[in-house]
Order: sequence, then C-alpha cells, then structure tokens
Amino acid sequence: MAQPATRGRKNLQRLLVPVITVLGISLLCSKTALAQCPGQPDSGIVANPNRPTVADPADITQFGVLEVEYGFDHVIDRGAGHENNLVGLFKFAATCKLEIRWGTDSLLRQTSGDKTVTGLGDNRIGFQYRFHRQSRATPTLAFSYALKLPSASASNVRTPDCSSSQLILVAHSR
Repeated sequence: MAQPATRGRKNLQRLLVPVITVLGISLLCSKTALAQCPGQPDSGIVANPNRPTVADPADITQFGVLEVEYGFDHVIDRGAGHENNLVGLFKFAATCKLEIRWGTDSLLRQTSGDKTVTGLGDNRIGFQYRFHRQSRATPTLAFSYALKLPSASASNVRTPDCSSSQLILVAHSR
C-alpha cells in the first residue's frame, strides 16, 4: 500500500501534467506571441482588475504585463468561527490570449471556538485562455484552469489534497 506522501505526489503529478502540457502547447502554437496584439492601446498600460477568489473577468491582462493584486477577506462562519485572509494574485499575459496565474493565500488566521491557527495558506497555479474577444454582438469568452497546491504551513489551515477548478467566463461591457 502506498504511503500518504507518495499518493499525494502521484496526485500532484497527475494534475500538473495537463496544466504544463496546455501551457506549453499554447505558447508554442501561438502566432500572436511575437506580434502586436489587436486592440492593444498605443500607449500606456490598461489594468484588468479583479478581486482574487471573488470576481474573475473574462478578459485577460494586457500582453507582456505582470499584474499584482492583493486583498483582505474577513469571513464569519455560521458557527462560532471566523477567518481573516490576505490573498494575492499574480497575472502575466504570456500571449494576447493566454494569461498565466499564481494565486496565494499569503496569510491566514482561522478561529473556531477557543482555538486559533495562524499560518501561510495554499497556492494555486493555472492559466486563463481568452478564446473570443468581445464584439458588438458577442461577449468575451474565456476558459480558466487552476490547480491548488497544498502548501499551507499548518495542516489544519487548508485541506491537504490537490484539487483543481475549471471556469468558463463570459463578460460583455460597453
């Protein structure tokens, strides 16, 4: 029977291989990676703000730009607990359509009853691919994938398993 650590590594490898494969193929096959992106502003950087873990826009960051976002969450549990989180998101637009993402729960403080745990939280790596830019008749369409890496400093701060999330994002703005 496999040890828990060995099973965890196998699960991580099983989930990480598709992410790396998709990122590699997207970077190698993208004709726009070396060209000017259509619709990119002539001067200046346009922010693509979102709230990490709260709101995800369908559009991606401007090509070649690294965007850093941080926020503070205070969550009250239905029971006697509450949680304070300092969460961050690093987004880099590797191509006109592909954004590489690293999300982190930088600092967590969880209280339940008379017990309080403070520590570093988990990390999430992934990408967002915009497969349709907004037009007059159709919204922006994108796909997002993230893999949670169980890297919390305390075992009871977050779940110990790898997990992933997939989102289809749709947005239309004026």
